Amino acid sequence: MAVPIGEITLVVSNPLGLHARPSVQLIECIQKFEATVWINYQEQELVIDSLLDLLSLCIPHGASVTFKAEGKDADAVLKAIRHLCTLQVI
Repeated sequence: MAVPIGEITLVVSNPLGLHARPSVQLIECIQKFEATVWINYQEQELVIDSLLDLLSLCIPHGASVTFKAEGKDADAVLKAIRHLCTLQVI
């Protein structure tokens, strides 16, 4: 059986960009699902599992980022990430 893979591209809506607090919220959100999630920003791609790695991307407000998910809950985790963006968490 194939593992579901999904991808979305969002614009960072948080006025301060993807700083520490929204990064923690993003990681906590992802950990609720059975999926591996990658973020791609300016041709740098990494698995979202480390706060320091995520912060090292220095993603500002208005930046376009792509999230890719793989696993049983791939679609659900991407929906949750999109919801965080609408709340201006990310």
